[in-house]
Amino acid sequence: MLPNKKGVWKIHVPGARIYGWCPRARAFVAVGFALETDTKRISTLNDSKREDVLTFIKTHKLEDSVLLGDILAIFPPPAKP
Repeated sequence: MLPNKKGVWKIHVPGARIYGWCPRARAFVAVGFALETDTKRISTLNDSKREDVLTFIKTHKLEDSVLLGDILAIFPPPAKP
């Protein structure tokens, strides 16, 4: 998973990219996706998909649900017993 400074995350799964945000620790809301080959072929596709996520967040007034931080802050490792 890769975040950007506006809180939009991109998950890299084999052959695809999933775009969304984390509303709380250990949770992810997916808004859209693109094929990996398309993201390499169309240089503006990643930016467009991130903007789609931001538009969704703003349209539904979910700005307060966007967590910022790195992957360890959003998905911390399990506590050791």
